[in-house]
Amino acid sequence: MAQLIPSAYKTRYVIMRIKLLSLFLLQSVISFAQVASDGEFSFAGLQRNFAGINLNYRKANIEGQAGDAKALVIYLHGGSSCGTDNTTQMSEPGIDSIANYLFNHHKAAVFIVPQCPDRNKGWGGITKNVKALLDFTANTEGVDPSQIYIFGGSMGGTGTWKMLSSYPDYFAAAMPCAANPKGMNAETVATTPVYNVMGLADKIMNSDVRSIAEDFISQLQQLGDEAVYETVPDWTHEVTCVQSYSKSRMDWVFAHTKHDTSSILTLYNEQRKTDDAWYTLSGVRIAKPSSPGLYIHGGKIMVGGVNTPFSLK
Repeated sequence: MAQLIPSAYKTRYVIMRIKLLSLFLLQSVISFAQVASDGEFSFAGLQRNFAGINLNYRKANIEGQAGDAKALVIYLHGGSSCGTDNTTQMSEPGIDSIANYLFNHHKAAVFIVPQCPDRNKGWGGITKNVKALLDFTANTEGVDPSQIYIFGGSMGGTGTWKMLSSYPDYFAAAMPCAANPKGMNAETVATTPVYNVMGLADKIMNSDVRSIAEDFISQLQQLGDEAVYETVPDWTHEVTCVQSYSKSRMDWVFAHTKHDTSSILTLYNEQRKTDDAWYTLSGVRIAKPSSPGLYIHGGKIMVGGVNTPFSLK
């Protein structure tokens, strides 16, 4: 027989249930990136000094098929998640989407999510520290250097552009969303395949910023980069940062691996000491680049086919 609850107690009971539900939802938001659809994985909270800065970050090891090479994936959060609690950054839904993609596709990976301590400096102020975190993780986790991927939304998307501009030929592919590439070096960014998503209803990355992004993507394409510029109608800034990480876009990102040019450089190292010729990355000798792209010249990887070739290595 059901027990009747007096109205006064019923009100308190309902309020208590609402509070408990709210607490549960808050906990879900804070830790949502820890559970995949058919299993579990966890993000450990870590801190280490990288190039002079104590950087908080979260790390998850995601198992793949036996014998698969391990990828390294990094996500740079937006401005509202800056701080030093090593928790707030995990509230961004993009992390959940990427982590679950890796888990459900059985892709062996180390997934790291650092927290930018200073919103005023942003990711642009700590690129060398983020790079040190990546190098440390790559070395200690034994990841495949041809499978290092970077994602980011809003401030994190702009930080992604900055990392590509600062460290050419390091990442296998990148996905900056709702981000501004103004001031970045197209020739260094062009060494990395890029998928850029912008929302047409985004008032932060407005039409002026989108024009900058579209022009920049065009420069990358002219330099021979595999660069995609996608705009989505009705997507606001927030929606772009949440919804961009779809299966099809991540399929595109993770289909790429970085070209290993070390063997080519070794093969032609002695010859190039006295040889001023140009070579393609496949080792074919050519008179001079006739179209934009990556070439070997003078013992270095170069961007050729432009007015002033830019040395990459």
